[in-house]
Amino acid sequence: MRTRHQKKSYHIFLWIAIPLLLYLCYVEINRSEVGDSNFTEILCIDEKDGKYTVTALYNNAGKKNKDSMELIDGTGNSVYTAYIDMSRKNSKDISLDHTAYFMIGQTAAADGLGNCLDFISREADLKANAEVFIVKSDSTNKLLKNALKKDFAPSETLNAISSKQTNNLKKPMNSLLQVLNDMDHRYNNLLIPYLVYDNDTMFLEGYATFKEKKLYRLLDYDLSQAIDFYRNNLRTCPLELSRNLNVELTNIQVKQQLLVKDNMPTLNVNVTTDSTIKEAIQGLPVFQKKSLAALNELEQLKLSNWLIEIVMMMKHEQLDLLNIGLELSTHVGNDQINAHWGTYLENLDISLNVDSATSKTYLIETD
Repeated sequence: MRTRHQKKSYHIFLWIAIPLLLYLCYVEINRSEVGDSNFTEILCIDEKDGKYTVTALYNNAGKKNKDSMELIDGTGNSVYTAYIDMSRKNSKDISLDHTAYFMIGQTAAADGLGNCLDFISREADLKANAEVFIVKSDSTNKLLKNALKKDFAPSETLNAISSKQTNNLKKPMNSLLQVLNDMDHRYNNLLIPYLVYDNDTMFLEGYATFKEKKLYRLLDYDLSQAIDFYRNNLRTCPLELSRNLNVELTNIQVKQQLLVKDNMPTLNVNVTTDSTIKEAIQGLPVFQKKSLAALNELEQLKLSNWLIEIVMMMKHEQLDLLNIGLELSTHVGNDQINAHWGTYLENLDISLNVDSATSKTYLIETD
């Protein structure tokens, strides 16, 4: 007969042994899964003449040299059939579970985001915070193949771009989840950043706009920055007031108030910000009230011109660059938005108030 001490020791052994056994089984199963799969880091989608090309870039950890990035592609009548073709040609299973970036070629985006992302949206285990980029190129496949020959590191580059974007913006707008949500809105408020590859480097140039889920227009850097500003999405903002006078805006807060009366919408925009003089080549008596007042007037003029440019494009192109469609729908209803979206934009009136405080700027003189 077992003593109480023996029974206690036996129970302790079971409490330790069973979890340990389960853990070892879990590790072995996952080791087998990792060994049998290639985990995609970047997935690219292209379209030409009705045929889709899907390109996967994955890190081949088995390689001993520093260049461990592998590229494989497939073609088909749809993104899914191209993915199947790609998987068939690879010796291991291709997993999208860890995909961090989706790059969509310009031609594929113009053919329709729905065609590009329908298969992606149905994959249950994808990372919802994976980032979506449009690429200013007819073929990301050819672009990356040529770039890899020049020791271009796609994952490192996109990681750096993503980190920079997170530092500059309060909330990046290109997560997979947000893109899937926004691309179905009638009021065309979807903005996706687009990438340019030039001189062996890749960088963000601005936003791609969409109509009916199709690429409509690529906006330049300045207008894209203005849109981020008025969407209250910038942490800091450089502002060129004249050729020799530049300031940086910080502590930026942009608040919008939308009012609708007799189906005539009015958007009141209030901006509060601090500004610091970054460059004044011709000299500026920064401690004089008149100079500071003149500086603030220049800032208001610049911000006012930005807003006018945005609103004019909204009216002409029927794009919701200020992201007012959702709030407008709460005033008039989705049916009215769907039927008269263009009319609401044409009738949109804007008022702007800017409260800018210029911080002290010290000039260091040397003999």
